[in-house]
Amino acid sequence: MNLTIRGKMLLLGSAVFAIILAILLNFYINQHNGLKYVEKVAGQIVEKGVNEKIKVLTLSMAESLGGLLEGVTDEKQQIAIIAKAIENFRFEDDKSGYFFVYKKTVNVAHPVRKDLIGSDLKEAKDAKGVQYVVELYNQAKNGGGFVFFDFTKGGENSTVAQKNL
Repeated sequence: MNLTIRGKMLLLGSAVFAIILAILLNFYINQHNGLKYVEKVAGQIVEKGVNEKIKVLTLSMAESLGGLLEGVTDEKQQIAIIAKAIENFRFEDDKSGYFFVYKKTVNVAHPVRKDLIGSDLKEAKDAKGVQYVVELYNQAKNGGGFVFFDFTKGGENSTVAQKNL
């Protein structure tokens, strides 16, 4: 096949263009995958930090409540002391973090959703189907852990927030 100089230059130019395009596409794909990886790792680091903070807060609260309950044997008094201790305690910058208390699957103290107190919530599920009270109870029986679920915060400005417990 005899090509003119012009044809050879067009063929060479097209080949160079195709190679540059392939390099750019490869760069884009690698950059995209790299960003996804960085986002994933950063998310895991943030989640680990949040989980550690919640763990420290929970252990600190448990220690404090243990001190408050020392010598108190009446269960109703114990619940009243716990309810008072958690009533105004909030964490997170937006004050969205709080403690609540269950005896097995029955809510005995809740600073935000008073309507739940005394309710057995073993059948309660979030919008994603997570039986969060049963899961929380199982985690507690096994020495602690985390349950991720969505929870409606009741009241006039009712909102749904993801809880990590």
